[in-house]
Amino acid sequence: MTNGNKYHREYLAGFAELAAFEASDSESAIFQRFRWLSSRNLIYMQSELLSLQRRFVACDEYDAKAIHGDDIEEGLLARGSATSWDRLVENAKADQYKVRLDMVKDLRSLMKEYRKQDVQLRTMGGSEPDLIPV
Repeated sequence: MTNGNKYHREYLAGFAELAAFEASDSESAIFQRFRWLSSRNLIYMQSELLSLQRRFVACDEYDAKAIHGDDIEEGLLARGSATSWDRLVENAKADQYKVRLDMVKDLRSLMKEYRKQDVQLRTMGGSEPDLIPV
């Protein structure tokens, strides 16, 4: 809709009108940054990363026992998986190493998302508190 002025446009009341108003003056923008939710999301990711870290430590402990144990074949599998990516991939045909390979893939994905969310939270401007429902 226009009122004859090619530089002025009337917007439909509601989301379109509010978006046009906020876009016209950055000083008046009232966008909520959701820092509280972003922080909470990061805390959940940290918890998930800690859980994954505990699982990696358990795998390392298992490998150390296998390497120093009596079963030579199991020790070789453990040493290869602990020191060579290619051996880990090859050994992933066995269930315990498939789980480990899946953990590595989960770690990569989660770390990438965590770093992205962390940077976004740190770059959010403004000092006004979030509106948190009570």
